[in-house]
Amino acid sequence: MYTIVVRSKRDRDALRAVTDTYYRGWSIRVETLKGVRSLDKAKERLMEIIREDSFTVVLLGREDRSMAKALERFLPPTCSVHVVPRARVRNARPLTIHKELEKGRAKIRLAASWDPVDKAYVLSWHSGARLEGYSYSPAYDNFFIIGTSFKDIMDKLLNKEIGRNTLVLRKMGGEHVIYSGEKICATLHIPDHGCRPRGYVREVDAINVSLDKLLQANNDVLRAFETASRRFLERFRDKVDVVAVPWSGGKDSTSALLLALDVFGPKKVVAVYVDTGVDFPQNREYVENLAKKLSVRLERVEASVRQGLVSEGLPLPTHKNRWCTARKLDALKDKLRELTGSVLVVVGDRDSESEPRSRRPPVREEEGRIVVAPLKQWSSAHVQLYLLSRGVPLNPLYELGFYRLGCYICPALRSWEVYIMACRKEILRVLGSDPIFRTFMKSRGCAGFI
Repeated sequence: MYTIVVRSKRDRDALRAVTDTYYRGWSIRVETLKGVRSLDKAKERLMEIIREDSFTVVLLGREDRSMAKALERFLPPTCSVHVVPRARVRNARPLTIHKELEKGRAKIRLAASWDPVDKAYVLSWHSGARLEGYSYSPAYDNFFIIGTSFKDIMDKLLNKEIGRNTLVLRKMGGEHVIYSGEKICATLHIPDHGCRPRGYVREVDAINVSLDKLLQANNDVLRAFETASRRFLERFRDKVDVVAVPWSGGKDSTSALLLALDVFGPKKVVAVYVDTGVDFPQNREYVENLAKKLSVRLERVEASVRQGLVSEGLPLPTHKNRWCTARKLDALKDKLRELTGSVLVVVGDRDSESEPRSRRPPVREEEGRIVVAPLKQWSSAHVQLYLLSRGVPLNPLYELGFYRLGCYICPALRSWEVYIMACRKEILRVLGSDPIFRTFMKSRGCAGFI
C-alpha cells in the first residue's frame, strides 16, 4: 500500500532501518531518485516509481527544499512531498525519520485547499488557495458539515450562521477549526466530558458550498484514492473464498463494504452487523435498508450488552472498564468462525481514528484470518464524499452532527454527541423513555435536558 522515495542510496539505507523497526509487516516499498538533483530528472524518475496501487511519500532533506516545493505541485493526490529537519534524510536519527514519515503520510490524508472560482473545497494541496491557519498532523482529521440538521445545530451553538457543506479541521484536545471559504470563521472546543461544547466566532461571512460542485471538484481525488484502495484489495481476489466486512453502519465500514463488493462481488461478500441492544435505532434501519439496496448478504448477530446492564447488573461501560467492547468482539469472532473456507476480513479502520489504529499495518493476521484495511490512508472527508459520489446516503446520525457512531451508552461519546442526544427530538423521541439512556445521560451531567 505504501511507497517511500528518498534521494539517494544512503538515504534509502537509513530509511530501511526505520521501516524494519517501526513498520514491521507493512511491506513498504523503498525507492530512490537515484541521486538526481535536477527537477526534470526527479520528475522523470518519479513517473517510473509512482503506481496506482500505492500511496507515495517523497522524503527529502532541507538541501532539496526548493525541489520539494516544485514536486508537490506535480504529483497526484495520492502522493506527498515532505522535508525532514536535516540537510539529508540520512542525517536524521531513526526516531526523527519515523516521525517525519508519519507527517508525510498525514499530509496525503489531510490535503485541502479552496477553489475561489467554483467555490468548493478540494482535497489537494495544489488545486486552489491555501486555507488560513491550516496544518497537518498524524493526530488530525478533517470532515464536512453535511446536512441541514448538522448546520442548524452548529448555527445555534455558535450563535452564528456558517456556510453549507463547509470544512472542519479536527485537531487535538477537542479543538475544531471551522472554515468559510479559505478563512477561519469559528473554533469549536469539544471537551471529552460535560454536555455543552464551547464556540469562538470570527467576523467572517458565511459561504455556502454546493454539494454538487464539491463532488465535482473532488472527482479526480476520489477516483485516485478509490483506485489505490481497490488495487490493494485486488491482491487478495483469487486467494479467498469468503470476504467478511464487519459493518457498524458508520461511514468507514460502509465505504469498506462498497470497495469489497466492487472487488470481490456480492457472492463472496458477507456483511456482519453486531447489535448490542443499545444501538441507535437509526443505525439498525440504515444497515437493513442499505443491505437490501446493495443486495449484500447481511448477518445480524447479537452481543449481550443490554443483557449485561439489565439482567446481570453490570455498570455502564467506562474508559477503564469497556466490557461492552469485549462482548461485541466475541460476538463478531463467533460469527467469523462459522464461515467456512479461506476468509478475508475487510475493515474500515483509518489512521485518524486513533493512535493504536494508525500503528496497525494495512495487512495483519488474527486467528488465522487475514485482516485488511483499504481505507487506512483516507480522511473522514474522503469517506463522506466517496459515499455520496457512489449514490449512497450518509447514515442519518451523521446529518444530525455525529462524528463517530456507536452505542448510545458508549464511553467514547464526546460532549458534542451527548449535546446532540440531549437536544434533538429525533433522538429523544425514540430513546427518551429508555431507562438505560436516561441513566447514561444523567451520568454525563445532562439529566435536565430529558
